[in-house]
Amino acid sequence: MADDFDNVINLEGIRKILDALLPMPSTLEDNEEDSDDTRSPPVVTPAMFPGMLQPIVDACTQCSEAVPVSVAINILIRVSALVGPTIYLPIGDEKRLLNEFVLMVGPSGLGKGASNHGPKRIFKRVEEYLALDLDNPDIHHPNQE
Repeated sequence: MADDFDNVINLEGIRKILDALLPMPSTLEDNEEDSDDTRSPPVVTPAMFPGMLQPIVDACTQCSEAVPVSVAINILIRVSALVGPTIYLPIGDEKRLLNEFVLMVGPSGLGKGASNHGPKRIFKRVEEYLALDLDNPDIHHPNQE
């Protein structure tokens, strides 16, 4: 499993992750199947894992009880915390920050906790990588200002 993480964690991979996780326009058809039952959970589709998110989710769920949607949520939360207010989506006169507020709810044993292990390992490596490259002018570090 270390090989999967090693393939993901490099500077180019980090840039692709950030590009992939920025809000992307989608249509209702991307995330919805024909159903009259409004109480059913959403159907998981490939559109929910754009760009580099899919291979990262695959690496984190391989041989694990982790749930792909929960892994993706954990990744989004960690990206939001890592970039802070440096990246935003301009909507009209407003700047919408990547502030994510998530509450994962479900019975014990469904993979909520296991879904955090992979993203936690990846982002620990990302933080170590960024800390080692503080002198690299190609990487913007908010704490350097």
